[in-house]
Amino acid sequence: MLQIGLTLDVANYDRDVDLAIREAVLLQVAGFLNRLAEAARDAVQEAMRSGLDRPAPFTLQGVKVIPARSSGSGMDAIVFIADLQAGYLDLLVTPGVRTAGDPGTTRLGPLVPGPAAPRDRFGNLPRGYIAEVMRQPNVA
Repeated sequence: MLQIGLTLDVANYDRDVDLAIREAVLLQVAGFLNRLAEAARDAVQEAMRSGLDRPAPFTLQGVKVIPARSSGSGMDAIVFIADLQAGYLDLLVTPGVRTAGDPGTTRLGPLVPGPAAPRDRFGNLPRGYIAEVMRQPNVA
């Protein structure tokens, strides 16, 4: 005669099921927060495209997301503008005056290009142009 014995450890089963459900729910919540943060990043980039005159990819790529993780005590997804881009954008968002040493200035102060100055497709001075001009003997 064949006999089969089966023992169930219900206490561990309940704990394991609770843990599995908790992990699955946290993973879904983190995914939702990340999709929400990505949508917020996209909305900020779209606002930059419509509110700024030909923003460069450098400017648009400065909008960053730190994704939420499903582990740990808290769950946050963070949307922010990187420090370098934020320095350039600061005076476009808050009123003020650009002074020497601020992002986008020279050691002598803000640079205002004349009408004959070359421009790239975003309306900015080309890379290296300021250094080239500063090397000329008649420039302070």
